[in-house]
Amino acid sequence: MKKTIFIILASALAGCCNTRVCREGGRDVIEVSNSSWRFLGLWAIASGNPEKPNRNTCLWFRDSLLLDVNLMMLDDVMRQNNCRSVANVSSYKTKENMLILFSRHTFHTSAELIH
Repeated sequence: MKKTIFIILASALAGCCNTRVCREGGRDVIEVSNSSWRFLGLWAIASGNPEKPNRNTCLWFRDSLLLDVNLMMLDDVMRQNNCRSVANVSSYKTKENMLILFSRHTFHTSAELIH
């Protein structure tokens, strides 16, 4: 029973990296997001694994919430979709507090893919 509770808790706290391409209105727009759980807003507990986006894998006790990481994932998606460049790149961070001690930070980046 304790092992099951630990697995559920670890899964809920895990960081996550996602990439998504939206193809509507004659444009391809990509959204990249990377999240991290932190203790007291300072120390990383779990961050998304940028080398395995869209999978539920994380980096324990390391912080991957950087603009360079999001741009690396953006570059990977560009190569997968045979794009030559991007336009209108935008990035921002969000923060959610949980139980005063923990917070979830997410770094979002979006851009229009140019073929």
